[in-house]
Amino acid sequence: MKGNRTFGLLAAILFSACIPGLAQVNDPSKALVVQGVTFDPSTSFAKVELFNASGKTITGYSLTFTTGLPMVKDYFSTIGLFPAGTKGPDGMRPPVDGILAGESDAFPVTPGPPQSSEYRVVAVVFEDRTAIGDEAEIQHIFDRRSAAAQELSQWCEALNVDALRGTDREAARAAAKALASRMRAARSGPSGTERSAVANGERHGLMIVLDQASTKDDPAFGLQALRSHCASAPVHAKRTPGGGR
Repeated sequence: MKGNRTFGLLAAILFSACIPGLAQVNDPSKALVVQGVTFDPSTSFAKVELFNASGKTITGYSLTFTTGLPMVKDYFSTIGLFPAGTKGPDGMRPPVDGILAGESDAFPVTPGPPQSSEYRVVAVVFEDRTAIGDEAEIQHIFDRRSAAAQELSQWCEALNVDALRGTDREAARAAAKALASRMRAARSGPSGTERSAVANGERHGLMIVLDQASTKDDPAFGLQALRSHCASAPVHAKRTPGGGR
């Protein structure tokens, strides 16, 4: 029996080591792997190539390098905006909600740090809202999401998308155009903090969707996308308790 138990344990270790995201679940740099960096000294522009080896969709991450502070890339502003399988009016696949398992992403850095810099992923947030890595960086990502979700909620309430579902195209188009105008006026408020910058960024994304809804022949696509984002985004602003640690 002891021999069988030992063999079973070895088999489990080998099995987990062969599946990305199982043996290395607590190391963000192995969940999202830096594959290489291209650097153009004439423009000081760097591009970091990353590969998702975690086995799960990644919706946000923090990248650091030896000569600077961590940088965050977050897909929060598109979460839920385009449900899986959705195609836009032009037939093209819209942006997804993150980096799918087994796919790559490029992180542009402008101005780029010296070519000798070493890059490392220090925090990763997954689609299920679990997270691994540096706790301060993880908290920073969710603080940004909280600011964006707070901004989003007031505009979702102002435009009751559900109430517009049964109206004609002109009424829906007019409602979208009116709310986009209100958003533009609100953008002239005070700025200078990261929280206000995040809020303005979220508002800008919503304006793009509303502009499309107010100018297309059929505004239903844009309004449905906004409805989906309004429902999904607040959920992704909250970390799954105890998950991914």
